[in-house]
Amino acid sequence: MAAKIAELRIPADPRYILVAKRSAVAFGSIIGLDIEALDDLSIAVAQACENAIAMTKEWVDDCVGELRLEFAMSPEAEGLEVRVRAVCPKTDSQQGESDHGTSSLPAALPGEHSSQEDAAAMLDMGLRLMQLFVDDCRYRVDEQHHGVHIRLTKYRLL
Repeated sequence: MAAKIAELRIPADPRYILVAKRSAVAFGSIIGLDIEALDDLSIAVAQACENAIAMTKEWVDDCVGELRLEFAMSPEAEGLEVRVRAVCPKTDSQQGESDHGTSSLPAALPGEHSSQEDAAAMLDMGLRLMQLFVDDCRYRVDEQHHGVHIRLTKYRLL
């Protein structure tokens, strides 16, 4: 989209999602989003943060990671892009597993859904919800670093 305005780093803890929502709304106000668009953006950012935290915890139960949010807008200020990424530092044992190409997600027992399937279903539902509130929503699962990258774009109506 355009130049990065700011980056926000907060603990990957649901209590801090409010900070991410307020930051997104503040940047949306700067580019001139109306109140309904700001509400939509707030809902989408909250959902993105919740999904990023949940996906990270799927890989590592005791993860004390962080959320990284990047805010960018075009030079003409016609839209705001919010990138949400959850980062979970690896432990030494996980580093070894990852280097050998094995997944850190547990395998499912016969007749059960795997954690990967459950996580994918949860992410799919979250993405469908986010797509209702923003103009563009894209994501990428980063198994190597135990996280997810979500990009939300909201355009200003001219």
